Amino acid sequence: MLEVKDISYSIGKQKILNNVSVSFEPGKLAMIIGPNGSGKSTLLKIISNEINKYYGSVRYDKILLTKKDKRTISKVRAVLSQESELSFPLSVEEVVMMGRYPHFDFKPAAKDMDICKQALKRMNMADFSERNYLTLSGGEKQRVHFARVMSQIWEQPKDKYRYFLLDEPIASLDLNYQHEFLRITKEIAKQNTVTVAVIHDINLALQYADSVLLINNGSVIANGPPSEVITADNLFKVYGLKCRVIKDPGSSFPHFVVE
Repeated sequence: MLEVKDISYSIGKQKILNNVSVSFEPGKLAMIIGPNGSGKSTLLKIISNEINKYYGSVRYDKILLTKKDKRTISKVRAVLSQESELSFPLSVEEVVMMGRYPHFDFKPAAKDMDICKQALKRMNMADFSERNYLTLSGGEKQRVHFARVMSQIWEQPKDKYRYFLLDEPIASLDLNYQHEFLRITKEIAKQNTVTVAVIHDINLALQYADSVLLINNGSVIANGPPSEVITADNLFKVYGLKCRVIKDPGSSFPHFVVE
């Protein structure tokens, strides 16, 4: 369980988050949606401890995040940021190995090498392992970073949860890879993993999310199952769009259309 309670955060006189409280459960894919500037990414940065000066509390399995040992938690929590760019000519395999850094001191073990290979294979990037990372396309780089964060939390710890946090993970991807990313993310969530993703595409949230947190101007507008949060009224309130949420007879999930 990941619990956020009474989180408020400001930059100067501008309040970015206002008294946000929410909990995220293992086994479910939670998505955070809302307009640009609503506080989505800021909330994820607080949850991941990238921002550590705020009012309120974040607890991982009932323990305050501020009390957690950084290396210990980095073995069970991985974060895929919006901007994961590197400027060094590392090989793809070396980039993925960065995800294993918390698990060894000086030299990776055979297990670490094997996990990296498995992660690359899972992302259909095994043939790229020796490629210079800088020569890859934007979408290919994102797939490498997805393999990196997967390798970081590849092993399921005994009697503990894993935590998988993603900020706009599919923004630079082609349509087919967007769905592949989200299918894999959903699989990871089901493996006793607390999984939270910031996303813009509301239809993808309807299709893949188990729960949706809708925020606007730093405040929670709604939180719960996608069908209860993504409604015509809520979307008009937040985005100012007149729309309908409809169920396609040929599909197992609803989607919204702008009127």
